[in-house]
Amino acid sequence: MHTMGSNRTSARRTAVRAIVQLVLAVVLVAGCTTHTTTARAPVPAHASVSLPAVKPPTSVASITPAHPFVDVSLGNDRACAVERDGSLWCWMRSFGKHAIVDLDEPRRVDGLTDAVQVVVGFGGAYARRRTGEVVCLGCEASPVALKGVTDAVDVANGERGTCIVSRAGKVACSGRWDWKTLKDVGGIDDAVRVGVGGRQTCVVRRGGSVTCWDGGDDESGPRFATVPGITDATTVVVGDVHACVLRGTGTVACWGEGDLGDGATMDEARERKRTAVVEVKGTHDAVALSADGNCLVERSGTARCWGSNYFGRIGDGTRTDQKLPSAVQNIPAVARIQSTNSRTCAVTTNGELFCWGDFPRFHATRALGISDATFVSAGYDNSCATRRDGTLLCWGARSAVANGEISYHDTNEPEDRYALRDAVSIATATPASHSYDACVVRSAGQVVCYDEHDVLRLAIPDAMRVATGQGHACALRRSGRVVCWGSSDHGQCGPASPEHSNTAHDVGLDDAIAIAAGGDTSCALRKSGAVSCWGGNDWAQLGNGQKARGKNPSPSPVHGLDDAIDVSVGFTHACAVRRSGQVVCWGNNLGGVARVDTLDLKAPTAIGIDDAIKVSAGTEATCVVRKSGKVTCVSVSSSRGMDVLRGGGPYEEDQTKFDIPGLDDVVDVSVGDKHACALRHDGAVFCWGDNERGQIGDGAGPRIPHRLTPN
Repeated sequence: MHTMGSNRTSARRTAVRAIVQLVLAVVLVAGCTTHTTTARAPVPAHASVSLPAVKPPTSVASITPAHPFVDVSLGNDRACAVERDGSLWCWMRSFGKHAIVDLDEPRRVDGLTDAVQVVVGFGGAYARRRTGEVVCLGCEASPVALKGVTDAVDVANGERGTCIVSRAGKVACSGRWDWKTLKDVGGIDDAVRVGVGGRQTCVVRRGGSVTCWDGGDDESGPRFATVPGITDATTVVVGDVHACVLRGTGTVACWGEGDLGDGATMDEARERKRTAVVEVKGTHDAVALSADGNCLVERSGTARCWGSNYFGRIGDGTRTDQKLPSAVQNIPAVARIQSTNSRTCAVTTNGELFCWGDFPRFHATRALGISDATFVSAGYDNSCATRRDGTLLCWGARSAVANGEISYHDTNEPEDRYALRDAVSIATATPASHSYDACVVRSAGQVVCYDEHDVLRLAIPDAMRVATGQGHACALRRSGRVVCWGSSDHGQCGPASPEHSNTAHDVGLDDAIAIAAGGDTSCALRKSGAVSCWGGNDWAQLGNGQKARGKNPSPSPVHGLDDAIDVSVGFTHACAVRRSGQVVCWGNNLGGVARVDTLDLKAPTAIGIDDAIKVSAGTEATCVVRKSGKVTCVSVSSSRGMDVLRGGGPYEEDQTKFDIPGLDDVVDVSVGDKHACALRHDGAVFCWGDNERGQIGDGAGPRIPHRLTPN
């Protein structure tokens, strides 16, 4: 049986950072460096690194790139790569606080022509130049050289700060918030490589041993410990809760917590001592490691990754976690690889740049193969569109549950997922919904909902539209009546519904012309232009002048709104378009959707847009279609949702309203959790925002490497 309250397991995984105590025999390390090493034996600090001669491991053809790269580094919101000629290219969020630009493809950084290494980390990016100088991007408004650094041979940045190795083997480090002050680390004068973590730092010494120390914030200074059994290391990398070394023999050893590539089960890993050094299984000819210690490159050019794969960062075509190294698919021979807990990039031996995992699409991107769409809906992490012939196409997240196990069948481009030929309206899993992948109105008026367990067919013969919230859904009937079903713990299914029901219940309205649902709230636009809402009111999202917890099953009028032409409900707020084109919103104002100093908008409040024809409220943003056919989005939260929905145009750091570049002639827009889709007059669909489940639909999804082509 279909169960509305079933968890959909669509929440993002949250990394659990353990509080680690220093053990003198060995340390557990956190954070990352952002370079790879191709040497096979301990190397002196001044040695240059050459790429191995390898053959492609897959059938993907290698091309001669216009801009061949030699190094790449990834951070939380930025990525950078070094070109063979010394140019530095960066993408995702640009540096600086003014005229910030979000980039889908690498863009050349002005003023740097001699970079040999780049490290993206906390606070910005650090580029090591051929001269031995180190330049910081993001530390100030423009790139600035680190004072006193003239002979650096390695640089690393982690949660704790930045460390630099000099040609003489000395190590100097700065704190995370005090990048200008580099302090010498006493007792080390033979370092060749360095890795920085959240609480500890490690170096490879000229003899091949590895020494680690804690933060050394107290007066006693750093407490050093030598990692036992490591005598021929060529590099060390420091991950979130573990560290790894590449040996001269081509083997890889790791210690700490989590997946270390040794095949240990969760229970085995839990019982393993954090000080135990284990061998990554199946490796004997590795030539490079990723910064987080979860990927390696073999001499053959094959790249292998292990560990968490929720975001598809392993690149094996799945979202299944891997206890052992798994080969990256569909990529030519790899020379260098970098990975975080959500994304990965690799430089091939030919200098090409490939990336996969959680890379958002900042600019509106066309969904493949759709030119005749009539309706579009962006959900939590999926998207759907109906076509003129009644076909329903969906892309992004799709999961199934069997024998208590969840399997993922996400798609990166539109597919005929439900074999429908008479769809007229669609509502995908709305922000924070944990029940439905999609609910569809068919041409004869029936409503059918799909989720990971089953198919629910409602006994509704004359539906025109359907809307889904968090655990509930509503349908608009041809008579103007509204029926709802599912969870009604806040009264969101109306006064006649029990707390949960798979049967549709009438809410007591007979003159509705549009409906909307989101979170635990439902609203209806009435013939008169009035809007009535019912359900949750924790954030004042009923717009009736009150804010109160509890049930509100009876529709109540939104104060002062009698001329609406469109209405939309997000997770904790709602918005409407008035006949004049003015957009008003009520409910959560945490991110400043309305430029007033009020957390909760208890009544409709203008947001500064006066020429709208359509509105869509999502989890963390509201987008409107303007009379010109352009799209403007306004923040409702300061978290990642708005970060990826700005559309890629220049903006100021405190800006809350964004015109989406490249979109015109738009007739409808739909905002999901952290992505949005727009329907153009010609039937084309464009999406932008998060793409961790393939919900953009451009074919370049998270699980398979795709080639980046900088201009």
